[in-house]
Amino acid sequence: MKIILKREIDSIVKKDWKFLEKKNNLILFQTLKWNENWLKFNKTKNSIFIFIIYKNNKPFSIFPFYLQKKFSFRIIKWFGFDISDYLGPIFDNSYEVKHKEIIEIWNNISLSLKPECDLIYLDKQTDEKSIINNPLCNYLNLITYKQNLRIDLSKWELTKKKKNKSFQQFRRKKKKLLSLGIFELLFDIQSIETKRNLISEMIKWKKFSKKKFVFANSFNKDFYSEILDNKGIHLSALKINGSFVAAILGYKYLNNFFFLVPSFKEENRYFKYSPGRILLIELINHIQFQKFKNFDFCDGDQDYKSEWTNQKIDIKVFLKSNTIKGKLLKLYMRIFNL
Repeated sequence: MKIILKREIDSIVKKDWKFLEKKNNLILFQTLKWNENWLKFNKTKNSIFIFIIYKNNKPFSIFPFYLQKKFSFRIIKWFGFDISDYLGPIFDNSYEVKHKEIIEIWNNISLSLKPECDLIYLDKQTDEKSIINNPLCNYLNLITYKQNLRIDLSKWELTKKKKNKSFQQFRRKKKKLLSLGIFELLFDIQSIETKRNLISEMIKWKKFSKKKFVFANSFNKDFYSEILDNKGIHLSALKINGSFVAAILGYKYLNNFFFLVPSFKEENRYFKYSPGRILLIELINHIQFQKFKNFDFCDGDQDYKSEWTNQKIDIKVFLKSNTIKGKLLKLYMRIFNL
């Protein structure tokens, strides 16, 4: 086994990353394009630590880390920590990693990172293999710190019956919207130009509705426009009288549908009828009809997600302090469940 450290995405990193990506059908958040694009908006000097692990002279794992400097703290995190919904190392799924190998790999990586940071903070990890193959969840001391919400679509009809009051409200509001003009649902929009224009509008709507929220550097139209050609990207929208009033950016992967970015136009006469929620329910119905297994709400526990969910996914974090400052920060994060 051989481990090398790269401090930038050079030709070797690209070649090895593409090799693993092509061989293993990685989730969007682990693709080279997603992470290269993220770095365009976040890269700073000496912030990249990419460990590539080789077995029999072939890459079988990549650990992509980013050094975040916050106040006086130096924190190692995953690439995409502020915008990706699931994170973890990249592994070759055809190879069964043994406990001893994981410990050896991690001890080497941890030793290399020790002088570089106060704290290693690796969040948004899951042991759900239908999402990410992450042996760290089995062999390192990870802590469950929150849960993501999702819908088991085989039980969606039962969920609607149990939530009959909410579903009746949905039908009433949809009926109101239908009475206001031409009601048009668009699923899986294909035109790249339409997608780009709509993404731009979605970002504006989102930032208008959450003026006090601090968005990630990469939460902008340029970031999302770069990944629209990914075959799993799904953009749905609701139009009233020819104008977009709500849209949802999602991602199809294996039997899962991931709910990435919802957005709606707040400053119009349709807002009081909850066009965003109407589009959400119609999209879930559509995805169920398409024979997907799960509708994953991803990061966040907003009330509208809790209302419809019937399943939860444990989300885990790995914390390791290397300095006194790191120990204090780790204690703070444990107390406040950050």
